[in-house]
Formats: sequence, structure tokens, C-alpha cells
Amino acid sequence: GPAPIDSMSGLRYYVLFIDSYSRFTWIYFMKHKSEVPHIFRNFYAMIQTKFSSNVVHFQCDGGGEYSSLDFIEFVREKGITRQISCPYTPQQNSVVERKHRHIVESAMSMMHDTNVPISLWTEAFHTAVYIINCLPMTLLMSKSPYFTLLGKQPDYKNLKVFGCVCYVHVDAALRNKFQDKAIQC
Repeated sequence: GPAPIDSMSGLRYYVLFIDSYSRFTWIYFMKHKSEVPHIFRNFYAMIQTKFSSNVVHFQCDGGGEYSSLDFIEFVREKGITRQISCPYTPQQNSVVERKHRHIVESAMSMMHDTNVPISLWTEAFHTAVYIINCLPMTLLMSKSPYFTLLGKQPDYKNLKVFGCVCYVHVDAALRNKFQDKAIQC
């Protein structure tokens, strides 16, 4: 269902795509569930371009966003097998259900710890997904989804505490020498 509050940019929904081999997770935010077919097309193109690979199997619940004619035609055209779980059986989608819970709990913990407005939930969810992708997993022999998929360690140097004060650089052309070089966000 929709998030209980719109994000700062008016987003209410998200969709997760998880690679079954590496458990790497991608999250996409949207205003309407009807955007899923378009998002999946872009995701499919990204997988082909970045990884020279194809999506072969798609496991989903019976949500209407996965039952639209546009979506069904696309997966059929690309030769993707689509498996729909039975109603009221989240255990058939256990990988994504567990990942969803991990993301929500991590994001809400970060938000609670820093007292940021709830409307920043998309930023917290995005950060949680990045962190979870970088954590080692027993299933992957203590490797992270990031390393398993990309074959290299993640770069942690730009990772900051969620909700910390940050500053944006003001270009010299937009200020004089007596004005601040950065402004607080």
C-alpha cells in the first residue's frame, strides 16, 4: 500500500527488485503504482547495459501493478518467466518480504535516531538499501551483495551518518568574496 505520508517530492510508493544470485537490491520510488511497468522496462534496460545480462525470472505477488497488460506483454516479449505467489502467502515471496522488513526497520531506526521529518522516508529507505547491499551475508559466504554483484568492495568514504548536518558548495560565480562558500542544507 501507499506510505502513510508523502515524501518531500510527493512520492508514496516504492518497488524492490532483488537479484536472486547476489541478493543485490534496487529500490525505485513512485507517485503511483501504475508506474511499475515503466520502471521495470528501465530496470531491464539497465541490467542489459550495465551487466550484459537479462532478467530471466520474475517472482511477484498478485498486485495489479504486475498484472497490467503492458507489464505482461513486456515480460512475454522478453522471454521472462513470471511467477505469481498465491494470495495471502507471503512466504512464497520470502526473499523480498524479508528484505522489505529489513529496509523498513533500518530506515525507521535511522530516522528515529536523528529526528528527521518523516517526509524524508525515501532518503532513509535509499540509504538503508545502500547499507544493506554493503553488509556481508552468511548466504554469500560473508561477502556482501555489492561485492558479489560488482566484484569489488564498496566505497565508504562518502558515507555519512544519516541526518547529519551537511553543506552545499556555492559556486564562485554565484557569490562574492564576502559571502559563504557553502550553505547548510
